[in-house]
Amino acid sequence: MSRMLFTGVTSRQGKQASSGFTIWELMVVLVIVAVLSAIALPNLRPGMRREQLTAASLGIVNWLERARNQAVKDMETCQLSITADDASDASLAITLDSPGCRELTMFNINNQENTPTDISLALSDSADNEFSFSPRGSVNRDQEMELTMEGSPTVRCIKVIAPVGLVRSGIKRDGACSYEKELKY
Repeated sequence: MSRMLFTGVTSRQGKQASSGFTIWELMVVLVIVAVLSAIALPNLRPGMRREQLTAASLGIVNWLERARNQAVKDMETCQLSITADDASDASLAITLDSPGCRELTMFNINNQENTPTDISLALSDSADNEFSFSPRGSVNRDQEMELTMEGSPTVRCIKVIAPVGLVRSGIKRDGACSYEKELKY
């Protein structure tokens, strides 16, 4: 004699049906998840690299803006030096005899939290790697740098605009850096 179970399923042998999943059902779900992950992960990697490069770029922009603000606050000149000789150790530093920006420390691109170590920095004019913010926050010449990362097709640009000392971030497109007002990352 058959009896009705709680979901309308009839047990032929009078045994109570279990409400869990079988091992086969779990294995099928696991295989489907594994296949979908194998397809999706390679597509996520370039986006992750692009976001890491953007984070490093914003870190440099913030550091430069802090240096400018410190020069204005202290009413002193803030002399900066950009070292980009070794891609693994690119850094922005304050010149030792600079009276302005005493509160800032050196900014090493690859030593930032959650930043990969394969970001490289190149200056538009590699012969001239020093510039300064005046007590008014102005600079005497433009300074442009590019950040690249292995495995990322994106090139990020940072520019300090003379004479006002504004710091802008952009993306290199078609061989030229684009500094739009509201840059979509």
